[in-house]
Amino acid sequence: MDPLHLRVLREVARRGTIAAAADALGYTPPAVSRHLSLLERDAGRALLERTPRGARLTDAGVALLAHAERILEQIEAARAEMALLSAPVEETVRVAAFRGAILTYVPQAARELRRGGDDVDVAFEVCDAGPAADLVRRGGASIAVLNRAALPLDVADLDVRPLLEDEVVCVLPADHPLAGEERIPLERLADETWILGDRPGCPMDALFLRACRREGFAPDRRYVADDNEVGLGLVAASRALSIAPRLSVADPPPGFDVVRRPFARPLPIQVVSVTHVRAPSTPARTRVRAALHAAADRYAADRPPVPAAGGADERAVVAAAPGVGAAVAPVAAVAA
Repeated sequence: MDPLHLRVLREVARRGTIAAAADALGYTPPAVSRHLSLLERDAGRALLERTPRGARLTDAGVALLAHAERILEQIEAARAEMALLSAPVEETVRVAAFRGAILTYVPQAARELRRGGDDVDVAFEVCDAGPAADLVRRGGASIAVLNRAALPLDVADLDVRPLLEDEVVCVLPADHPLAGEERIPLERLADETWILGDRPGCPMDALFLRACRREGFAPDRRYVADDNEVGLGLVAASRALSIAPRLSVADPPPGFDVVRRPFARPLPIQVVSVTHVRAPSTPARTRVRAALHAAADRYAADRPPVPAAGGADERAVVAAAPGVGAAVAPVAAVAA
């Protein structure tokens, strides 16, 4: 079967109409119809059923689409690997990392390289955990820094190395009744309102939600904030609770009267560095990855544990609550 015909089938299934698929592919609708007719002739089955609202896959079309997805994924992976093998060996070392890492230990690696007189060219890109591994696979990044839980199931083509051990902590107002606890039992937070992210596939949110289900409740997500620093400020402004990585997020800014407490049953996070196993192993990439690991080790060693209950170093008076509120939205407003 012609991969082009399979790609057309996939696009029609995604878009719902031949006209929309034609727009996405840059073809005319008659050209899309011809490709589909040739594919149906090859398959020996009708693959589409025309409806007043567009086109719907038949049972045979659904079955063939599952094969088409796998075939096209393999073709794209092969093209990406060929691009990696033909890439220039002295290219810029591109590091894709989630925002918390970019704000904390990742830049330290570049500074240490410069201090050591290393003239390697490093570029950083803020990237959500999920797409970071795909960037490495496509050759868009030399190294990715991400949560291990965000890795795809099949990592045979990726070199994955532990970078940092972290944990999810609870962020709550400093005068909350549980702020004096050393570690907070999650079940005691069942009736609280929460500020949580809304990014599909966010590993930290998924870890927290699974833990809540184990304790027999679903958190009442009253606000949406996909940025950890924004979440810290909104805790102070709204009196709701939030979560954050202990290490991979900066300290609460001055003016935010919040504390962070670990959970009684720890919610561990492992941050990893990822490269492609067949990417050129240049001295520059090797040095940058080693510098990332050294910077992460120093950062973890220098960070004090979460301050003990009652510690004054976390506390301050809210000064910017109105400005923080502009960066988030109540769940009801998002739904609308």
